[in-house]
Amino acid sequence: MDSNSIKLSTQTALIRLLKYALPHKLAVLGAFIGLAIVAASETAIPALLKPLLDRGFSGKLDQKLWHVPAFLVGLAFVRGFAQFGSNYAMGHITNSILFKLREQMFNRLLQAPADLFQNKSAASLINAVVFEVNSVLQVITTIAINLVRDSLTVIGLMAYLFYLNWRLTLLILIIFPIIGYLAKVINKRLRNLFKVSQDMTNELSYIVEEAVGGYKVVKLHGGEVYEKQRFSLIAEKLRRYSMKITVAGGLNQPITQIIASIALSGVLLVAIFQSSVAETTVGGFVAFITALILIISPLKHLADINQPLQRGVAAAEMIFTLMDQS
Repeated sequence: MDSNSIKLSTQTALIRLLKYALPHKLAVLGAFIGLAIVAASETAIPALLKPLLDRGFSGKLDQKLWHVPAFLVGLAFVRGFAQFGSNYAMGHITNSILFKLREQMFNRLLQAPADLFQNKSAASLINAVVFEVNSVLQVITTIAINLVRDSLTVIGLMAYLFYLNWRLTLLILIIFPIIGYLAKVINKRLRNLFKVSQDMTNELSYIVEEAVGGYKVVKLHGGEVYEKQRFSLIAEKLRRYSMKITVAGGLNQPITQIIASIALSGVLLVAIFQSSVAETTVGGFVAFITALILIISPLKHLADINQPLQRGVAAAEMIFTLMDQS
């Protein structure tokens, strides 16, 4: 299968999966609003620090600044309720889709022709109905929450960074195309590794199914050693591919951190120069650094989405392929 066909099948699987969320429009809207509020609260934190530092430590008492601590407490309450509401809405959507998918898959299996059961092992069918469906929805839900929340957080903080100091912000933008290119390379490798790993998992399940179902034949012909060797061979291959997935997925975060640290060092050098010519204030600099630190975490989350995304996409493709065959 070439890259174009893989891309097409991935898009098709995601579109079909998203269609299951259409009957739950209100829950989707509620989850989105909650995540947007959580993202907005991140931007509010450095925005409060700037006037507090510029006017609160100038030697003069500003009565308006007494509202800042109260506002921070109120912001924490709003953020907490919004986070709980978005998690509850996503949980409702996930469980509803999980029920619908499992019901449809089981009904398809009951009406499927005999060819399906001859070409597929019982273990792979059970795995698809019971485990893969739950796995893909948990992964997609986590990705949806992180993608929406972290993307909105990054957008809000970037806008505030431009407002504070556009020159320093331009230095930060250098890291985005670099991170994007690395993510694309790692993303392609992860997708291929997950597909092979999924096939090996099904093969391992089939070996266990055969050994358990035909234990009398194994005992009668003394096939224990053969079955052990066959199981160990596939299990060892699966272990090696799992380690390759761990290595490929684990490269995202440290590489992102190194690039971000280099960009932060450049920002500090420019900020020191600007402060020497009175182009920035203490409050503005602290607010900028705070926003910069806050933006690193969602950037890392977005970079780490690749691994669970590819796992979820591979499982979704397998599920819908099975449903279409049956």
